[in-house]
Amino acid sequence: MAVTAVASVAGMVFAATPAAAAGSATFSIDYGASYYKGAATWSNRTVDVAGSFKADICRRVYVRAFAGSTTLDVKSTSGWCNRSGPANFTLAADVSSVGPTTSGST
Repeated sequence: MAVTAVASVAGMVFAATPAAAAGSATFSIDYGASYYKGAATWSNRTVDVAGSFKADICRRVYVRAFAGSTTLDVKSTSGWCNRSGPANFTLAADVSSVGPTTSGST
């Protein structure tokens, strides 16, 4: 089962699924003068999201790991107002806790 990582800033969403069991993808989310840019890296049971966050006015970053439609983990920054810096997360992505899909696909 593939794990998808999602990051959002003020409603703008980035989603990526690795091509292999372990891999990485870069992302860039821009919202006005705010942004969150970086990379998501998948490993055995985690997704590491490392990014640079700039908040114009007040913003927050949310990151979430999914397996199908099941949320595995979700984290966020606190509210940032007129500041920038690293915003890094490690999400749990253990698909062994997710039951089989019911879509009938193999």
